[in-house]
Amino acid sequence: MLSNLLKKMFDRMDATKTEVVFTFKTGSETLPVSPMGQYYLARKLLRKDMEELSRSSLFAGAQVTHEDLVAAALETGLINADILDSVLKIDDIWNPQVKPWKKVSDYGIRVVGTATLFLPPPFNIISSVALVFIDGLMSKNKTKSNQADASYDIF
Repeated sequence: MLSNLLKKMFDRMDATKTEVVFTFKTGSETLPVSPMGQYYLARKLLRKDMEELSRSSLFAGAQVTHEDLVAAALETGLINADILDSVLKIDDIWNPQVKPWKKVSDYGIRVVGTATLFLPPPFNIISSVALVFIDGLMSKNKTKSNQADASYDIF
């Protein structure tokens, strides 16, 4: 059952034509879906299928993870070791890797931004300076991160 979910997603991604059909009382409207939209729709439907499978009596409410799907597909021969990395990256879109400094800086910007609005006039200048300081640190870290990523590019 688990590997069939992944197979269904592969079939949806490889479909030659994907359309969204809206049916009204007076007629219908058909909208074509772009290849990237088809990929996103297949991922979203996979997530929905995983949730439905988790609710079934066979799984007794156990949460079905993406790793479970990949392991089942590997065991049944649906995927091989050559495409394993590509299949594992599908989950990265749902659960992106967020760096710790990014989490802290986002939280700091939320707190300091709110404080800037609600603090009385002499003190809101301090929170404004803190906001500029955090923004400067974020842009500095982002520049370093982009330079490090660019140094690993082969082409």
